[in-house]
Amino acid sequence: MPTVIELKTKLKAQGLSTKGKKAELIARLDDATMVDLTNTNTNTRTRKTGPKSFHAGLIEGAPSPRKKRRGNRGGASSSSSSSSSSSSSPSPTELSSTERNDMKDLATLSRKAIESRFEISGKKGKEGVTFVATGRSGTEYAIKLFKATKSSAKLSNEAAFQKLAASQGISPRVMAVNTTHKYIIMEKLEETIVDFMRRMYPEEGSKKPLSVAHQHRIIEICEKLDQANVVQNDGNPLNLMMTKEGEIMVIDFGFAKNIDKKVLKKRGPEPNINLTLWHMHRQLKFYKIMGPLLGERVASYMKTLSKK
Repeated sequence: MPTVIELKTKLKAQGLSTKGKKAELIARLDDATMVDLTNTNTNTRTRKTGPKSFHAGLIEGAPSPRKKRRGNRGGASSSSSSSSSSSSSPSPTELSSTERNDMKDLATLSRKAIESRFEISGKKGKEGVTFVATGRSGTEYAIKLFKATKSSAKLSNEAAFQKLAASQGISPRVMAVNTTHKYIIMEKLEETIVDFMRRMYPEEGSKKPLSVAHQHRIIEICEKLDQANVVQNDGNPLNLMMTKEGEIMVIDFGFAKNIDKKVLKKRGPEPNINLTLWHMHRQLKFYKIMGPLLGERVASYMKTLSKK
């Protein structure tokens, strides 16, 4: 793991901003070494899906394309030009030579090529569909293909927020971003927590208790999102997915925003406990998935917050 000084030295050498927390520096450096096909000339209206009461603060807190062009101030790191990495310790989200070679093919595909070559994974979502793609090395990746009308700036920002989460080990690594054909390539996960629990408890209508370990992992995800300075802002349980090893990861940062002074004032020092974990716990019950420790963590935090 590189030190903050090493990260700043590498960023400075590439003419990039050295401001921000360590996770932000890591994500910014990854941007500089990632296959990048960003096209920032596309402009569309802000996405307005989702409950108004839950997503009302999204637009106000979202980083603007103008700010990103001025040294990434005030927003998540956006994708920048591809370049070779410097000589010190690799960051936890840095691509291997094999992965970079796979991206030479996958990251340049058109929408039509993706739809014709690969199989769909899971259900089609509101924003698009995910495909399972195999690279030249035989490694499988997930390609999240968004609607063609999705804003290029929003797509880049979504990928940048996910990379901040990935630097904390709670989200799949982003391999490449193509804002011309509107897709993100990331590590492939196995199944949602909802599908996993249905397999564990197949009886129709049965309650499905999360293990203590899984509950602690979901809480850890929200705590580490706070450390990454990102509010995930969408507690849909379908955004909780499992790796082959059975570890839970969080996906989908389409509604994410930076933790700024306004967020801290409204949500306190742990915004993701206040908002994201609260929403996850609530929505898991819809699938009859029980996680009492999640509710206890939220209740404890809210009690502490009310005393301040």
